Amino acid sequence: MGETGLVLNAPNLGWRDVPLGAMLAHALGAPVRVMNDLSAAAWGEARFGAARGVRDVLVVFAGTGIGSGIVVGGRLHEGARGVAGEIGHVKVRPPRSEEPPRRCGCGSVGCLEAYAGGANVAARVRSEAASGVATRIVDLAGGDASRITAAHVEQACKAGDVYARRLWDEVGELIGTAVANAVTLLNPERLVLGGGMLRGSPTLREIVEFHVSTVTSRTAAAALTIVDAERGDEAGVVGAALLGAEGGT
Repeated sequence: MGETGLVLNAPNLGWRDVPLGAMLAHALGAPVRVMNDLSAAAWGEARFGAARGVRDVLVVFAGTGIGSGIVVGGRLHEGARGVAGEIGHVKVRPPRSEEPPRRCGCGSVGCLEAYAGGANVAARVRSEAASGVATRIVDLAGGDASRITAAHVEQACKAGDVYARRLWDEVGELIGTAVANAVTLLNPERLVLGGGMLRGSPTLREIVEFHVSTVTSRTAAAALTIVDAERGDEAGVVGAALLGAEGGT
């Protein structure tokens, strides 16, 4: 990432050690900087979105995967190798537990994304529905389990589906607790929540915020405001354009 232009690991694309920066620079005939999409999104929200004017910001998006971006003291924090903010790959299940931890797309086990990322949640519903779990989620997806999305889980939850509610309670607690720990560690002034899962699932969004509010340390929570992303899917594009125009952070 960053100055090297090397994508070390992109789980949802299946990439490992891909020299994306060099490839794009060759194709475009121009200098290219490669950065994490959520870092770019965080900068977009901090400069022209839900955290404009705020110097310490944590942005968390939950969609197909789960990621975050960090702004500290008005500057984007990318870490030593450009991978700061990989909240989707913090461990939420120990390797040695009674329940075998799920393998994540990054190659590790027990990651938050393996349990709470949209793609993995949908895969879990398909598997459990096929094994006989009673739920309306598949029916809401038109009877085609391959089409299941977070929106169908939300619809089922609102219709009183017990399985869907339990699933959202579990997923929301995992995301909320991981985010709360990040808030306790970083002490941001603003937490920006976004991504397709949270934007399209008000019930899940409410559960996540509840756990953030109750698990975060009191001192960190006292300074925190939780808001929804304003730029949505455009946040990363806006942030990347700004970083290119500004020549850095």
